[in-house]
Amino acid sequence: MLGFILSLTMPTWVKPIETGLIICLFVATAWVFRTNKFVIHDIIRILKDPDLYTMMFMIFSILAFKKSLEGSGAVGLIAGELLALNIPVVFIAVLLPFIVGLITGISVAFVGISLPVLIPLIASAGQGTLIIPFMMLIMISGFCGVLLSPLHLCFILSNRYFMAPMADAYKVLTPLALILLTLGLSAFYFTVYMIS
Repeated sequence: MLGFILSLTMPTWVKPIETGLIICLFVATAWVFRTNKFVIHDIIRILKDPDLYTMMFMIFSILAFKKSLEGSGAVGLIAGELLALNIPVVFIAVLLPFIVGLITGISVAFVGISLPVLIPLIASAGQGTLIIPFMMLIMISGFCGVLLSPLHLCFILSNRYFMAPMADAYKVLTPLALILLTLGLSAFYFTVYMIS
């Protein structure tokens, strides 16, 4: 909302899309400091914590990687290669969002990067009437990729906080993601059967 207000009040100012979010984060942080009656000494202690800068670096790195992936058009090239190999559209609709979710660890990334590629692909394959079941499948497979991503911030920070080894977390997480993906594929084929 703040980003929309900024674009209305300052239309000539070129700003990143995340400007409103960044301003809101600063305001929310200041509000937390004020509400919890933090003194300067507490704020300095927090700002001196190296974990804070490690986390900030991880966030910036992941967002930069997301932008480079979007800018390079790599996802469209992957989809083109899969089509050239005569791979069914259903498989591409599962694989592409899963890969994007896995390599970015951000839900917004797999939606924003894979949907503009997959929607025209589904329509050109003559399966435009099945767009809703395809959307469901795309969302589930992309979400499974995000859950299994070693770049997923929630996963990284939770593992660090609870001091849980990544290998042990994957032993629990992988079967659950596979069950979710299997249920998604089953629901897709059941819906397609019902439509046809």
